[in-house]
Amino acid sequence: MHFTMMKARSNSTAPTPYNPNTVALKESPCVMDNHDLDDDDADSATTATTSVITYESSSSPPPTSTDKRGGREEDGAPRQLHCSKKSKIETSTESESDSEEPSNCSKSKSQSITGKAKNMNLDDASSSSSSSTTSITATSTSHPQSQSSTEQNNHEQKSKPIKLKPKKPKHPSSYLPFYLRNYCEHSHGDFFISPFFDARLVAQLMYEGFLPIATSKFLVPKLHQRRSVIYPLNKQVRDTNTSTNTKRSSTGTNTNVNANMNTNTNEFTNTCAVHTSKSTKKKAKRFTFTVNSSFEKVVQGCHHQHGVSWLYPSIVRAFRQLHSSTCSSDSSSSSSSSSTNNTPETFPIRLYSIEVYNAQTGKLAGGELGYAFGKIYTSLTGFAAEDSAGSVQLAALGTLLWSMGFDMWDMGMSLDYKAKLGAREMERDAFVRKVKELRVQDVSGGDIVCNEPRNCKDILQQCKRIVD
Repeated sequence: MHFTMMKARSNSTAPTPYNPNTVALKESPCVMDNHDLDDDDADSATTATTSVITYESSSSPPPTSTDKRGGREEDGAPRQLHCSKKSKIETSTESESDSEEPSNCSKSKSQSITGKAKNMNLDDASSSSSSSTTSITATSTSHPQSQSSTEQNNHEQKSKPIKLKPKKPKHPSSYLPFYLRNYCEHSHGDFFISPFFDARLVAQLMYEGFLPIATSKFLVPKLHQRRSVIYPLNKQVRDTNTSTNTKRSSTGTNTNVNANMNTNTNEFTNTCAVHTSKSTKKKAKRFTFTVNSSFEKVVQGCHHQHGVSWLYPSIVRAFRQLHSSTCSSDSSSSSSSSSTNNTPETFPIRLYSIEVYNAQTGKLAGGELGYAFGKIYTSLTGFAAEDSAGSVQLAALGTLLWSMGFDMWDMGMSLDYKAKLGAREMERDAFVRKVKELRVQDVSGGDIVCNEPRNCKDILQQCKRIVD
């Protein structure tokens, strides 16, 4: 702390005599900054309105006390500190009644302060104009270093990347289109509910990405939080086939013309992304594959293996109507008749029954129900009555979908055997967006058609496969 003498302001033109009992604090920006104060002083700096230290004489001086900054207060000099935000310090005149002769302690205090004042440079004050008052005002000046540090801090704050709050997940009800909200509503979790089993409603829910299941009284479409899918069905792998040019010698043996083998490392081959084990490929020759040959028997096989489960008669009737529409559209497109009197009702999806038969006995060994629209095929439910019939049926179906140009195989809920086939989980929002993208695209092979039974091994040999 630096102390200096100050002349008190007066109404008269003549300067007021110096009163050693009143001492003002000369404050500089560096001295009175909050970080230079102790805890108690910093607290008082926020609420004070003036900055004056006053020493007054008294008949009975208080006991000596030690200052927190390490200094020592003089005897008989009670300390009053008031800090203001304005940092303007002025002395106030005292009344003549208070101007008594100071005590011995006050005299020593004034003499010590006076000695310090004499050592200070007062040339500027003596050469200034003869004004009646003298005041020292501490104004805050901006130092170049502080300005540069402030600009640097502002630049760092601007350069910091803005952290965006993660978006809250959409509520499942927001995925239900407005045109279906009069017929269906959100129930709980991933499930919706509807009292209607109309085939047109079921087809539209399929078209929007819902998997239709049912209870005995209600249609319960489900939109999974995570959908198990194989996407994309077509994958490109680098062709590592090698070719060597050979020449037959006079001795009858083949010799290499080029010692180094020519490897085509820049060519890619399209493959099916469905994983098939070697054992499945070996067992595939025991089964034959058909499409839409026995819808009713596939439903019975599902009931026999899984019970009624969700495949209640009400939703089976809707599936039957959709399947009949698919079969009639296939027959009408293959026939050459131009009669349009009895045109079947069309739906945005096509429902299929997939069957595999024992090649020797001819009995139904496995199968599934599924539907397709655009470049998406969705498996609903299935069964297997013989060993390895289910894995062979899935492998043959995946190969057939790939050969016809389908891009995504929707397998519903995630299970271990689906993961072994190559299925991965897709988030609900990404799945709905992908459905809207692929449903407007047409497959190159048209509808899934397999009128005559085909051996499953022949189907698997249509493409190069990824073997586990």
